[in-house]
Amino acid sequence: MAQAINSCMFWKKYKNKLIYIVIFLAAFLFRLISVFNYTAPLGGDEVSYNTLAHSIVEDGKYSNPNESHSRPPVYPFFISIFYFIFGYKLIAVRIAQAVLDSFLCVLIYKLCCGLFNRSVALIASFSSVIYLLFISGVSRFLTEALFTFLLFLVVFYVYKTKEKLTYINMCILGVAIALLALTKAITILFLPFLFLVLIIA
Repeated sequence: MAQAINSCMFWKKYKNKLIYIVIFLAAFLFRLISVFNYTAPLGGDEVSYNTLAHSIVEDGKYSNPNESHSRPPVYPFFISIFYFIFGYKLIAVRIAQAVLDSFLCVLIYKLCCGLFNRSVALIASFSSVIYLLFISGVSRFLTEALFTFLLFLVVFYVYKTKEKLTYINMCILGVAIALLALTKAITILFLPFLFLVLIIA
């Protein structure tokens, strides 16, 4: 009887943390399977981002002589971090994107818990765990995986800032917005609406 009570107390105390771990591990497993079975070569915009990352690591310059227009810098710098640490291994970047996307599924759960309830949060998070576009997207050298994570991070900290206005929440929100805008410039068009939400709420 005492053991059953202790187990119940343990579950109540660590329930959310255990759910976070299960969501993350399930998402990461699906994405790892996708990453290790992905064999397509880089093409289109992927080549451009890869070239910029090589330029950052090798020359310390953000330049691509094959393009007449510039691209937002965050994603090439993101790739270059893993090239600098692990060498020019595409798999390292793909695994990093798989980790980010797995954290995204946890963020979805936390956000939906705050906005709705645990049942909705579980449905939403596990839907994101098995969502094929999320799973396949982590193997591509495109901005979508990083952009989607940063977008949800911004939405999550807008919610947290509305709930509790602290310097930490404001700083994280500001950094996330800056990174988001420097990942895809079109985000800048939506910033006035975001600030309006923060002011009105």
